[in-house]
Amino acid sequence: MTIRLFQDPSFTGARTVITGVGAAEDLVDAADLKDFNGGRKPSSLRTSSGDAALLCSKPDWKGEIMYLRNQRNIRDLGDPATGGRRGFRNAVRSVRVRPFLIAMNITIVTGSDGTLPGGWEDRTQAERDMDLLIVLMNDFFRRERCLIRVKWSDITYRPSEEYFNVSIREYRPVPAKWKKPKSVDVVLVNRIANAIGVGSFPWHGKHVLVAMERMAAALERAPGTGPGTIYRPGNPLREVRDPRLVDAFLGISRTWVHELGHYWGLRHQDPITQDTIDAVARINPSLAAAMRTSDSNIMIQSGKAGPFSVATMTSSQLNEVHQVLARNLSRKGDRQETIPDGLV
Repeated sequence: MTIRLFQDPSFTGARTVITGVGAAEDLVDAADLKDFNGGRKPSSLRTSSGDAALLCSKPDWKGEIMYLRNQRNIRDLGDPATGGRRGFRNAVRSVRVRPFLIAMNITIVTGSDGTLPGGWEDRTQAERDMDLLIVLMNDFFRRERCLIRVKWSDITYRPSEEYFNVSIREYRPVPAKWKKPKSVDVVLVNRIANAIGVGSFPWHGKHVLVAMERMAAALERAPGTGPGTIYRPGNPLREVRDPRLVDAFLGISRTWVHELGHYWGLRHQDPITQDTIDAVARINPSLAAAMRTSDSNIMIQSGKAGPFSVATMTSSQLNEVHQVLARNLSRKGDRQETIPDGLV
């Protein structure tokens, strides 16, 4: 993606060009536009097709933000009618095209006798599966041009009969010693009553729960079909030949991303059904004519949602997630600026 920022509206005046195209090490971010030649307080911009960019009102990618993906021509950054944001004219101070890193502090809850959730036989198997789940989540973020990548920073095994099978769906706090600063606290349990994950809005800065019970149903692996193989980027499930196991990995990955969406402030979405379109048609026929049925949004609850392989996020959802991370509303340091090239 090439971003051309112009000092004045309608693509005039001094210009700053930021290019984020090519290999990961070639991506260029502007931590402060005053360090770049040209328009330092831009009023309009043009972007090429390609990835995504984050415009921020403060240096170091903080403050108020505007998330952009694909080709955009915004004549006035302060005018919503042209694709801008009210009050954003001459407010851009930094631009980001590389993803941010979100480190996850993972607690795997075991039974009091050390039994692992999800039918895992040992910790080696659990951590291999964990790596694959994270690959699948990052593939989703990459596909949706979300400027986020996740990794696990710590995995801790903690015995707790109370949390191994969570008996109530409502949110409950976890012990303070399970948490870690500057990371998202993720608790993997065996089962949650009437749920497969919990992270209800607006819990930014607290933790998310993900149930692993679907893994147990798929762990009748024939030799060679388990996750003890090498997963290759772009097709991480290529070596997993058991369809039950594939479904389990995809289902858990989708739930995990969905709950992270809640953690970052996203609400549930309803699928667009033909009944939805028919209802809109009674009020606004022209709008209904442009609508299509869809069950792909990542924030649709799992029972109503399509498969993870076609899951999507809207630009407004991505804007909201990145705004939460830019403001650091509930905790400090969830978002890390330095990211390994291999995750870009």
